Amino acid sequence: MAKFSVVGKPIPQVNAREKVLGTALYVGDLTLPHLLHAKVLRSPYPHARIRQIDAERARRVPGVKAVVTGADTPILYGPLHKDQHVLAVEKVRFSGEEVAAVAAVDENTALDALELVRVEYEELPAVFDPEEALRPGAPEIHAGTGNLARELRIERGDVDAGFREAAHIHEATYQTSYQYHAFTEPMGSVASVDASGRLTVWAPTQSVHYTRHLLSAALGLPISQVRVLQTY
Repeated sequence: MAKFSVVGKPIPQVNAREKVLGTALYVGDLTLPHLLHAKVLRSPYPHARIRQIDAERARRVPGVKAVVTGADTPILYGPLHKDQHVLAVEKVRFSGEEVAAVAAVDENTALDALELVRVEYEELPAVFDPEEALRPGAPEIHAGTGNLARELRIERGDVDAGFREAAHIHEATYQTSYQYHAFTEPMGSVASVDASGRLTVWAPTQSVHYTRHLLSAALGLPISQVRVLQTY
């Protein structure tokens, strides 16, 4: 009988010791000189046009260093199509989309300022079912796409012959509820820009190279100017 080195054997998690001893550094454990805290204002609507954003009161709060909106993030980026902004421009396309952000000397100041940002929305029709979204006339998330993000066609073998020769044919549609893994620390990140303009980001990402690529595209930086470090 073959002897396996991994299958059927208890394998300790590679970072279990640091976590058990409390020495693992999460994003919340990181501190940098002159660190600012950022908070994001998110859309309460699944689909709406942004009529106006008034952030002047937020900018006047003592301790606030920056307030940014979609006007400050004009570059388009995206994993498949360049159709995303860092902060929403002209309209929001899902509940929770990022609309504005505040950076302040501490978390409470950022939260207080965020409450002073006023956004005027015009609600638009929304779709909540993928099949309905693909029907003609459905509200489009991105104009001219028909709500189809990507289509792959794979042809291999003789499918019709396979059906004719099959002993049984079973067809069904299955649906599952929304899934999201529960990690120890809420999602967050720390970023630093040095004197040469090089960006370093600490984040609990599973794909540092992919994150680096997206940051480079979203911020309009050469990829050589972006460094991503994975935290726990």
